Amino acid sequence: RRTRGSMGAGLAAQLAPCPAGTRLLMALYAATSGSVAVLAASGGPGLKTAARLQLHFLCSLTNVVKRKYFWAALTSMFYRPLQDAMDIIMAVVELQLAAEHLAEREHALGSTRFLAWSALTATCANAVFLVMMMALSSSANGVASARFTMNQGLWPIVSVCMTLKALDAPHTMVKVLGIAEVPSRWYPLSFALAVSALRGSMQWDMLAPIACGHLFRVLPLEDMLVLKRRTASAWERRRRLQWLPRLLSRSTGGAWIPAEDPNRHGWFGAYRADDEEDGGGRRQRPAGGEGGGRGGGGERGNGHNFRLFGGEGRRLGD
Repeated sequence: RRTRGSMGAGLAAQLAPCPAGTRLLMALYAATSGSVAVLAASGGPGLKTAARLQLHFLCSLTNVVKRKYFWAALTSMFYRPLQDAMDIIMAVVELQLAAEHLAEREHALGSTRFLAWSALTATCANAVFLVMMMALSSSANGVASARFTMNQGLWPIVSVCMTLKALDAPHTMVKVLGIAEVPSRWYPLSFALAVSALRGSMQWDMLAPIACGHLFRVLPLEDMLVLKRRTASAWERRRRLQWLPRLLSRSTGGAWIPAEDPNRHGWFGAYRADDEEDGGGRRQRPAGGEGGGRGGGGERGNGHNFRLFGGEGRRLGD
């Protein structure tokens, strides 16, 4: 209980500076995973409902290709099966990593572009994963379990963020599991192989997003498929759509980061949940004081001073 309470307190502290988009993804992840787990634990009709519901979120070769739940390649990032205490601990750790890396990505892209990037990244990482599973199952020594192996949760997009950060500073030396030092460009792959060796099987769900991160650098997929800043900014400024950032900011309690380049326009347009009414309209509070310190200078967003797993760091149980 003490360990879970400490982890929960650490997660709450990390969540505090997170913008609205990151909070939205984390809330959907927690709500979906928790709801399905509660239904499954209730037994009877609830168990059957949970079994049907989770089919919409399971990213496996059998579920996506054979059963034709194609949308699960996207929605899988909102769900992780919670069957025991270890699954809950891993889910909390995943949320802690998401609070760190996804928030940094959102500050760099802006909230609108970040949500579009998250959908693109989750789909691409799962597509790479499914191709790997298809190759394994159809190989000469076909692996039967490959058809049922799943890729779930926020880990794929978090891992892509880590890979992109590692490629931003490719020559920085980083220790793998505290044993050997490697250039950061090789750290994600080395870490995945080390974990695979410890677990006694290849962790394909770790290799797929790493491959996706490298594809993003080799091919200009992000530039082609993610909304341009000017387009996203134009959408945010439309009167018919201005209510949406405010609604999400108010409901999540986080700032809505505008699409404009913060290095050029600052953070003056960030919608905050605690903005006050000023006359007949809503006042936009400059984020230079409370929220601008994190991204105002643009350092984190631009990938300078790279440090993998940056932040204070906490040991489980502390």
